[in-house]
Amino acid sequence: MMGKLVKMKVLIIGMRGLGVEIAKNLILAGPQAVTLYDPTQVSIADQGANFYINESDVGNTTRAEASVGQLKSLNPTVNVEVTGEFTNEMVTSFNVIVVTEMFWNSDRLIEINELCRANRIGFILSENMGLASYAFLDYGPEFMVTDKDGEATKQFIISSIEQGENPTVHVHEDKRHSYQDGDFVKFIEVEGMEEINEKPHIEIFDTKAYSFRLRLDTTNFGAYVRQGLVEDIKVPKAVSFHSLAESRKNPAASTAYGCLEPMDMNYFGMGRSEILHLSIGAVHQFKNTEGRYPGDNEADLAKCIELAKAFNEAGKASNGLSVDEVDEEIVKKVAAYSTCSITSQAAMFGGFIAQEIVKFTGKYMPLKQWAHYDCFESLPAEAVNREPMGCRYDD
Repeated sequence: MMGKLVKMKVLIIGMRGLGVEIAKNLILAGPQAVTLYDPTQVSIADQGANFYINESDVGNTTRAEASVGQLKSLNPTVNVEVTGEFTNEMVTSFNVIVVTEMFWNSDRLIEINELCRANRIGFILSENMGLASYAFLDYGPEFMVTDKDGEATKQFIISSIEQGENPTVHVHEDKRHSYQDGDFVKFIEVEGMEEINEKPHIEIFDTKAYSFRLRLDTTNFGAYVRQGLVEDIKVPKAVSFHSLAESRKNPAASTAYGCLEPMDMNYFGMGRSEILHLSIGAVHQFKNTEGRYPGDNEADLAKCIELAKAFNEAGKASNGLSVDEVDEEIVKKVAAYSTCSITSQAAMFGGFIAQEIVKFTGKYMPLKQWAHYDCFESLPAEAVNREPMGCRYDD
C-alpha cells in the first residue's frame, strides 16, 4: 500500500473547512503530491472552519493561497502547491480528484466525473452543508481491490465436505467461521478428498455460522474422510462503481445492500438517507437555476421543497430513489444552512474522505458509493437570531 501511496497525486477542490481537513489528513499520510484549487477570496466567515486562515488573509488572498503555507509544513516529503485554474486537460495529471465546493453546476461535475472514469482516475464529491453532509465516491468501472479488510487470514477445522456441484462445507462447531459471501478459501491437509488441496483458491457463498458453499464441482473428487483446514486468502477483486450521472438518480442501486444506510441507523431509522439525498439534490438544482445556494428565507425554502417533491415523483415514475412522503422539515434544514461550514462536520468528514483517498491504493474496500449524515438535533428548539454579525462565527 505504501508503495502506491507515495506515488499518488491528489487534487482537492475547495478550501473551506472540509477541504482543509481532507488536505491536512492526507498530507500527514504521505502521498507524493497534493494540489489545492480554490480561487475564492477569503471572507471573515472562512475563519470559522478553516483553521489555517488568519484575519490578515480576509479580502487579500484566496482560500487556497491562505492555506498552503501551513499545509506544506505538516510533511516536507509531500509536494503541496496551489493551482489557479482547473481545466479538462489537467485531469490526467492526478490519481484522485476530490470536489468539496460546488464551483460549477451539476452538468460540469458530471463532465469531470466522466473524464475521471475514462482515464481510471478516482473521483470523490463531498460537501458539508451546515449540519448535513454527504459523500459520493466513484473509482471507475473496474477498480481492483487487493485486500478488502486488511485483516490477517484465519483458519478453521473442517468437519465435512460434500461431493457434488456447489458443495456445502461444515466447520467444527467449537468455533464459528468469520467468512463472508464472495471470500476465497483454500484447503490444507484434507484426507480422502485430496483433489481439493490442489485448488489455489475457491470462491464461497451462502455463508452460515458453521458452513458455506463452494463455487466448485466436487462430484468426481474422492469422498471426504477426515481432518483438514480451510483458510481464507486474499484474491484481487474487480469492483465496479456507477457514474455520478447514473448513481445520483438511484443511489440505492450503487450499494452492496440495495439500500441507503445513515451512519446511525438506530437513531434515525429507515429512510433518513433517502430524504437527505432528495434534499441535497433539490439544493443542487436550486443552485443550477439560480446561480447560488438557497438562503434562509421563505421563498427559497419553498422552492427547494417543490424541487425535492418533483425529484421524488420522478423517482417513483422511474423506479429510482423515492420516499412515501417528503419530510419538508428536513428539506428546509438542509437548504437553510447549505452555505454553512461547521467545524465538527468538517473534521469528521475530513478524516473519512482522507481515508477513502488512501484506499485508492487498492487496500481496503472503498465507500460503495454514498454516505449521508446529519445532526439536526443540535439545532435549538426555539427561534433564535440568525443575523450575521460580520465575524468568524457567522456560519
